[in-house]
Amino acid sequence: MVAKPTGVDEAIDFVWSQPDTALTPSQKQSITAALAKETDVVARRFFFAPDPEHWVGTLKNLAASRELDTGDSKLDQILSLLKAKANPKAIPMSNIGSTEADSILLELGFLQEDGNKAYPIVVPAQVSACGSFDYSQFSSENNGTPGLLKHHQKQLTHLGVQFGRGNFEIYDVHTRRDLKLLLPSGTSYNGGLDGVAAPWGLAKAGAISEMRIAYEHKQSAAQKRLYREAHPEDFEDRESEYGDEQTTFTGRRKGQSVVALLAACALNSYPVLFDLTDGVVHHVLQLTGTSLVSWTNLTPQQAYYTQAQWLSRPNAAQRQNSLESIPEDDAAPLKKMRLYKPEGAALAQLSPELLEDLSPAERVARAYHVLDSVADFASPLPMPDAVSAWYG
Repeated sequence: MVAKPTGVDEAIDFVWSQPDTALTPSQKQSITAALAKETDVVARRFFFAPDPEHWVGTLKNLAASRELDTGDSKLDQILSLLKAKANPKAIPMSNIGSTEADSILLELGFLQEDGNKAYPIVVPAQVSACGSFDYSQFSSENNGTPGLLKHHQKQLTHLGVQFGRGNFEIYDVHTRRDLKLLLPSGTSYNGGLDGVAAPWGLAKAGAISEMRIAYEHKQSAAQKRLYREAHPEDFEDRESEYGDEQTTFTGRRKGQSVVALLAACALNSYPVLFDLTDGVVHHVLQLTGTSLVSWTNLTPQQAYYTQAQWLSRPNAAQRQNSLESIPEDDAAPLKKMRLYKPEGAALAQLSPELLEDLSPAERVARAYHVLDSVADFASPLPMPDAVSAWYG
């Protein structure tokens, strides 16, 4: 029994191992060109049929798909099939651990970079120091969020960022759950943020899709303990639950932050900077090109200086930017993440506006992606004849 290829290289080896009677030389070249553009995860989708004969049939259609356009009837058949599928149940982003976040980044093709080493943040000597926020004065993260958001604005104003008409505004969005993400694997996530910096004068729903900086607040164990010691009457009948002394970029804090940033980028047409903080320690994240860059354990001065520089970028205060108006390294992850914005879950991943940047072969690969992803949670349906013909 021939082993299923597990990645692009093995898939290409399988193609060229076939006799010319099964795949012609021109078909092999066409299939190789299409596979070479894909990730290992995508390549495996062409081999989920039970035997090599079906794989060859699938690959023949991949070759043919290079001549197809978005209106092809085969893609229409897949769209019809997906309309009948149920959406997966979403997992709260707050439940995601660091290991799962690492796997998600690998699945999406993002490399993790240590910003402290690769792109260290050096604050010029003339920049004034920024202050920290005393989160220990509040009984919970939510109760302290309005004050911490005001603190963000105060520090950024101190560094020259302008707020108000024609500039920026800090929005409190901690009660909203606007972030949603559907991965090729079929796993769905949802969640929210504590605050965002966005152009002035938007409704909160509009600010979510125009954010420039995303804020996630986490009280440290030390801050929780200080509040408990100052207010013992509030905790007479409750056990204490403490974690790390300071807020670290580990565990669920990392998991939630990474997936929230990915989902934020799916909603926005301008790059997003992410700040995970307890008001004292800051962990800043950015997607650029094919990388997730993380700067961990920053001081308030480093974090707010970075944010002030971010908000001084061209068109940052302008609404509804086009992806063409921003640098390619910034636009690339936004384009990629739009494919995983689950408006209508799996079906949205195949809508024409999300496929316009893909080649014909990549469109069919996307169809396989999504069809396979819904297979685990959807009830069985008869496969349309046009789709069945791909395998025979």
